[in-house]
Amino acid sequence: MATSDTPLGTGATLQAFEDKSISQMQAAEIRIEQFEGKTKQATQVTDRARLIAYRATTGLAALALSAIGAGDLLRVPAIVAGLTHLGYPGYFATILGTWKLLGVAAILAPGLPRLKEWAYAGMFFTLSGAALSHAAMGDPVSKILVPLLLLGAVLVSWALRPAPEAPVAANVRRAENGVWEAVDRNDATR
Repeated sequence: MATSDTPLGTGATLQAFEDKSISQMQAAEIRIEQFEGKTKQATQVTDRARLIAYRATTGLAALALSAIGAGDLLRVPAIVAGLTHLGYPGYFATILGTWKLLGVAAILAPGLPRLKEWAYAGMFFTLSGAALSHAAMGDPVSKILVPLLLLGAVLVSWALRPAPEAPVAANVRRAENGVWEAVDRNDATR
């Protein structure tokens, strides 16, 4: 059996096979680079859309809760009448108004991740309580849906908040370059 009869039997055929393999590998590398570039662009668009949605829902929630909180503090007759209808005392408006305005200040302030968590929790309890109170009193669906829709904006704001806004675990810190990194708990340089 002569080796020249096989497809790879000659040096020229072997060289052609290697050249073809190299060109295929280069083409694959180019496709990977193109895919990585498109993925990076898509991630940037997604991050931008996420930030816009976060700011929009946070702004909506802050605006609505600020207006309602100010109305509570000013004891707007319609608000006091609504609280009385639900069975709450009139002074409850002052308590709710104060906490709503403090919660809005917390979610709009930079940093303070743990305080923001408490503010979002307070907004959840306030708005879900309002919806349940209206439902318990047999109020029209519109009176139940308004706090639920506002609660939806609060929940979307909470879910889309930027990573540094989330509570920081004890084993994570911000490095000098501004990137969050894991830290060894036994590391004395913390």
